[in-house]
Amino acid sequence: CKGGKGDADGWRTVGFWAHRMTPDMYEKLIWDGWRRSGQFLYRPRMEDCCCPQYTIRLDTRKFSISKSQKKILRRFSRFCEGTWSPPSLRDGETSADGSTSRNWTMSVRPAKFRQEAFDLFKKYQIAVHKDEPDEVTPSSYKRFLIDNPFAPSADGDEEKDGDLPADGAYHFEYRLDGVLVAVGVCDVLPRSLSSVYFFYDVDTIGFLSPGTLGSLLEIQWVQRAAAVRSAFVWYMMGYYIHSCPKMRYKSHMRPSELLCPVTGEWTSIDDALEKKLDEHEYTQLVDGDARERGSGDDVCVLIGSTIYDIESAMAGELLDEDAARSARRMAEFVPPDTLPTLLLVV
Repeated sequence: CKGGKGDADGWRTVGFWAHRMTPDMYEKLIWDGWRRSGQFLYRPRMEDCCCPQYTIRLDTRKFSISKSQKKILRRFSRFCEGTWSPPSLRDGETSADGSTSRNWTMSVRPAKFRQEAFDLFKKYQIAVHKDEPDEVTPSSYKRFLIDNPFAPSADGDEEKDGDLPADGAYHFEYRLDGVLVAVGVCDVLPRSLSSVYFFYDVDTIGFLSPGTLGSLLEIQWVQRAAAVRSAFVWYMMGYYIHSCPKMRYKSHMRPSELLCPVTGEWTSIDDALEKKLDEHEYTQLVDGDARERGSGDDVCVLIGSTIYDIESAMAGELLDEDAARSARRMAEFVPPDTLPTLLLVV
């Protein structure tokens, strides 16, 4: 991506560092087009981007699995049962008749640094994304997939056994015969599971369509968790770029929905919508007026240990014009009901 035209300020993406945020507030933000990378929350200005990023979600109650997705799950099941192996393995650990079964397990653990997960992440980044080895460091991994704005889980490092954990950031760890082979980084939120990132061992399970498989396993997890919390039915898949072939698998999770960047309403992905996106990378998906936004005067700032509204801070010469203008502009990009609890640190 070569960027976009931006505006007079060069803003193509708006964002802020979240020092502390409740999962409920973060869920309101991601349903409004925001995402997070560690503790940094951001939202693209889609009309100014060369590759517009639409927020995509799935109601798991309505999920209709396709033939190709069924095939992926069947192949995965047969691989675990020992009744199928790719040709590259048939002369190795598994006999030609597939007599060796494999033990596949999943555990949900609070997002913390674990050396074996970092080692797997580094291997994945080098093999799949062609990162230089010295670029993939424990500190960069921690900033990306460990740090988060949520309060630490009271559950410590206890593994979960099928129960719905407290809202927060987690690592879904997948093991094959006890060896870590994949990790799904996810946020458990009041009504949704938000997928942050997924990485895996290319050599061990790369032939199992792991990206799609990981999504299917996370969808199944949400469906099971809904029995514990009835409102917990949404699977948030991050951003969808229609022109990016690697992201097409997201739109194949039917009936997935895209967030209209103008009205803030959701619409199902169908052939007509895909044709519309083929013709216009950025477009209003749902007819209607632009969503309502709050007033910049409702934004509060924290200066030192005192909370001020913008006018009071400027009157006391505690806030200059540029900082006040930036603070007011945040009201253009967040849901109005988050403004009373969104405190900007200056």
